[in-house]
Amino acid sequence: MEDKCILINGAGTVGIRDADVLLSLEIPLILTKYNASEEDIKTKEMKALLDRYPNSNIKIYAGRGSNLEERISNFKEIIGKCDGSVDDIEFDKVSLAVECTDGKEGRVYNEIYKPKKIPFVLNGGGDSKLVKSLYFASVPNCRVQENIEEYKKNNGKIVSCNTHSLTTAIGLLEEVLGKGEKFSEKLRDQIIIDFSRRYDDPGKKDKKVPKFVKIEHRPYHVDEVEFLHPEIKNLIDTTYSKWPTQYFHNLTITLDLKDEISQNMLEDIRFQVQTYPRTILVEDVLCHERTMKSAEKARIKDADIPFPVFMVDGIGKHHLRMYALTPQRGIVAPSTVDYVLLRTNFIKGINSWKDAFDFTNKNAKYRNETFGHIKESIQDNLSHYEEQVEK
Repeated sequence: MEDKCILINGAGTVGIRDADVLLSLEIPLILTKYNASEEDIKTKEMKALLDRYPNSNIKIYAGRGSNLEERISNFKEIIGKCDGSVDDIEFDKVSLAVECTDGKEGRVYNEIYKPKKIPFVLNGGGDSKLVKSLYFASVPNCRVQENIEEYKKNNGKIVSCNTHSLTTAIGLLEEVLGKGEKFSEKLRDQIIIDFSRRYDDPGKKDKKVPKFVKIEHRPYHVDEVEFLHPEIKNLIDTTYSKWPTQYFHNLTITLDLKDEISQNMLEDIRFQVQTYPRTILVEDVLCHERTMKSAEKARIKDADIPFPVFMVDGIGKHHLRMYALTPQRGIVAPSTVDYVLLRTNFIKGINSWKDAFDFTNKNAKYRNETFGHIKESIQDNLSHYEEQVEK
């Protein structure tokens, strides 16, 4: 696709990580960001991205707004380049826009995407009305695989970090308990989901560490989960809370099964997590610190991993429980790349979800490391933590 590119509009925490994986596949990019600042962690990450790919010819544009010339100057001084403002972008060269702005997607749609007829995808959040709730996640045994033409032709929304962890877990559980209605028929009661969110990203200083925790019993990400796994519609009950941690969300999934849980069942589920290319298994202790140190041993700093970490357990005779650490910053990036490959022609021969999934797993890198290295190294470090990490 000569002269064509992907626009990442709002290259912040999530957008920079999308860009990182796309650049590893040599897909041309345009990045926009409102401003650059020495103290801003997102600016530092953009600078690190440019340093990682010095020959990529990434285009950088400042967002619309006041003090434009000053902000362009900030980019040139701090980042090292700026190609102008958003209005200088050659939109006819944009094959797809990945929309990562924080709450401004409606305005961007009205002012840019709609009049210029640019295909787009909302990334990890945003107004679902713009895409008629067409949710996407590159996870196993969900409706994406059977409805790929719908995703190729229509704008969509790549779901949140926690939805990625949850829908991945459901998909892996279905490999053991049965797919579709066979899975829901195994349930004795609703699936209990506890979302324990971190309060902010590492490195950000604009939020105070909370002193108290409030737990609410209310729907949270239910519409996304039920869309991707319609077999569990009306079978999810959620609680939401926010905790004084930064690196991971904690997720607890509890299934009440009709049949008694066996050791073989637990081992089969653990095997699914252990062998799936985008999950990490831990069998003894699910710990933020251990995961961070195991990741650093695998050359991934600051616990900035792209895959969820799962621990599988049985509680009593009928309750199956999966615990997860959800990495908020990077978990959406692999799905975003799969989506880009499906909706564009940058890589020839991508005709199905599996084509995109397999190509990304085999060829993409995250923070200069292959997906296989990240998964296997961290998983191995966690499995042999005392000998390999704490020695």
